[in-house]
Amino acid sequence: MMAKGITVGMGTDAYTHDMLESMKAFLTIQRHNAMLPNVAWCEDVKMQFENNRIIAEKYFGKTLGILKEGAAADVIIMDYKPFTPFSDENIDGHMIFGMEGKNCRTTIINGKVLYKDREFVNLDEDKINAWTMEQSKKLWGKLNHRVY
Repeated sequence: MMAKGITVGMGTDAYTHDMLESMKAFLTIQRHNAMLPNVAWCEDVKMQFENNRIIAEKYFGKTLGILKEGAAADVIIMDYKPFTPFSDENIDGHMIFGMEGKNCRTTIINGKVLYKDREFVNLDEDKINAWTMEQSKKLWGKLNHRVY
């Protein structure tokens, strides 16, 4: 699809909730299917770091996924100690092969800190988890013609 000019993004269908792990899975699957060890890198990186931003901007109507004035100012701070040189030229490789979602220490969304030092700020996590569990039971029941 990308070769035909279609903007393809990357998401997760719950195989993993971790987008960095999804990148690893995508790369492995594409290389396995092609029976080549050197394919899909550019597509993997383009979907995650370029196309997802383009798609999200289209649906949310604002600048996302980039650090610049007027953008949504969403940032994560990772706890990561590289064992090889790290720069803007190879950050994609470090993100795919070295980092995991659990390395996220702080999350800032639209300039507001929501997760700091691995704890949610001003959110009742237990209350949110209970609501989410109730909603998931309802959805599961509806999809499977059961009542929960």
